[in-house]
Amino acid sequence: VRLSFALFIFIFLIYRIVDPQTFEFETSPLQSSKLRKNKIQLKGFRRNATFTMWSFLFLGCSFLGSAIITLQIAFDNDDTTSSKTHISPWLLRFSLLSFEIAAPSGFLVSTVVRYALWPNHLAQQGSKGTIGFRSFYGLVSHNANIFFILVESCLLGGLPVRMEHIAFAPTLGIVYIVFTWWMSTRWTTANNGDGNRSPNFIYFFLDTTLGWTTSKALVVLLLVLIIFFVLLSQVNLLLEQYLGNALLPRLIAMSGIALCVCRFQD
Repeated sequence: VRLSFALFIFIFLIYRIVDPQTFEFETSPLQSSKLRKNKIQLKGFRRNATFTMWSFLFLGCSFLGSAIITLQIAFDNDDTTSSKTHISPWLLRFSLLSFEIAAPSGFLVSTVVRYALWPNHLAQQGSKGTIGFRSFYGLVSHNANIFFILVESCLLGGLPVRMEHIAFAPTLGIVYIVFTWWMSTRWTTANNGDGNRSPNFIYFFLDTTLGWTTSKALVVLLLVLIIFFVLLSQVNLLLEQYLGNALLPRLIAMSGIALCVCRFQD
């Protein structure tokens, strides 16, 4: 199962890169922003330059690492000449840390899309502004990630999310913030008329012209990310304590959680 999830994610990411179609969307800055609306075209590797794709990549890496570990154990158990399974500790760390980064980040992505980005684009541009969210790529990247994470956490035994590793997920967020600010003048060739390129932000809450609004948004995002990390660190204990090992209650819980963070239409 984990190997199939990993293959799906990597094939999905690679297909986005090789897809000859250019994805174009219009930015939706807030009214208090000093930026103008601009059209951003994403093609090739740039199609995977969103935080959504970054977290999706880490999720794929986690599933791949876990699948390799599982297969190695299975093969060693079938090998009657071997009395011990030798698994690289680096592979164990890689698989665990990738999941600890991807799982809370994935929940953050889907929550932000459902409650912030989708409503903002819908309010400013109508149904035209949410075409990207309603596309195959958008629905998969913003909803399939939650399905994969919930299956791992609720049905497959669940990789542990350790509180002592809580700094890793925010570190990815910080790296992405630096990246998106660096890319702000590189998304398009449009300029202000003075030869300088106009800055653009895929995520309106990272707009540096908003002043304290941006700072407040980043604090809120950090708090939400930490909340998801804490919840994921306790999910196995909560499931065993209140639902036991029964499949149906776990499926119902998974469906309820998914409905809270996923969105499929306007």
